Amino acid sequence: KKITAFDVSPDGRLYATGHADGSIFITYTGLGSSSSPTTSTKRIGTPHLSTILSLTFFPSSTVLLSTSSDLSLRIHDANLSVSDTTTSHPLNTVRTLQAHTAGVTAAAIVERGRNVLSFSRDATARLWDVGGTKEIVGRRWRAPRGSPVLCGCIGDAWREGSVPGDSGALGTALDGEVGTAGKVIFVGLQNGSVRGYELATGHARFFSSGVDPSLTNFKTAPVDSICYSAEGGALVAGRRDGIVMLWSLNASPRSTANGTAQDDELDWAPTVVFKRNGAGIEGLAFGSAPTPDELPTSPLPSIIIGAEDSSVCHVGLDADGKPVLMEEFIGVEAGDGIRVVKALVVEERNTIWSAGDDGCVRRY
Repeated sequence: KKITAFDVSPDGRLYATGHADGSIFITYTGLGSSSSPTTSTKRIGTPHLSTILSLTFFPSSTVLLSTSSDLSLRIHDANLSVSDTTTSHPLNTVRTLQAHTAGVTAAAIVERGRNVLSFSRDATARLWDVGGTKEIVGRRWRAPRGSPVLCGCIGDAWREGSVPGDSGALGTALDGEVGTAGKVIFVGLQNGSVRGYELATGHARFFSSGVDPSLTNFKTAPVDSICYSAEGGALVAGRRDGIVMLWSLNASPRSTANGTAQDDELDWAPTVVFKRNGAGIEGLAFGSAPTPDELPTSPLPSIIIGAEDSSVCHVGLDADGKPVLMEEFIGVEAGDGIRVVKALVVEERNTIWSAGDDGCVRRY
């Protein structure tokens, strides 16, 4: 059956898939620690009432966070006992987080996972105290003009001092709030814009309207995928009309002053904009920087792109900042849309993963 959500554990040992009927499947990848078994041990369950929209492993690789169009987030035990010979285990849900009034499109883990973030079509991003099973309401962020939040990501500030708190100056933490200082959040919205804000204060730090006259005739499209690299100082977003936008955040520490001004915000134009065809961009990940032998490259990292037309490709930037197709990954039938792509280093090997409408997980 179609895969609507997918993730690989940080240690590379497990992967999880989510489906339109609310079910989740967790099993071994065959990679990672040498203690990983070769059996088909798995966890299976249907914790949600409708489509799974995102899956995210905690840093421990033994806990999984899911979000759904049923308005909830749920936290599950993803541990698979290597000593247990039973091949199938029920999925054990240990926490349910509810407050959203529309589908929860994505989620992110804050540091080790005492707090998590959720993004929703109700135009909010919310911070949760996992141990207390409650929203930290004082950290709720609302999209201007009520535009649904379709995707989101978290990371450290892209350069020292770009976000208050990233150099050690801490504000007052709210009850249940842990590890939010110096963190920045980026969201992609239904109206085609991309925004960034400080998690610990809610202050705006980035805005781009998504309008590019040279490619879209002044039109825009919903932003369905987004990825951020603090190390590379780069942000990439993918739109439903096939446009990929890349920003070099090191070009400026911030694009707007404190506050949430809308009409007078500085519109941060993308550093690079490109489009292969009209297929929507469903998945994005940053790959390793190309070697000089592969591509004389700019300082920005390469990008893994998964699209609705079943294509998965690896794009780098040349010395002039222009996109160059480095690799095209095959194996998916035309028409079977790719919904998620991931890039992960496992035992010093670069791996790329994709999952989508044909129900298969592929590793390259």
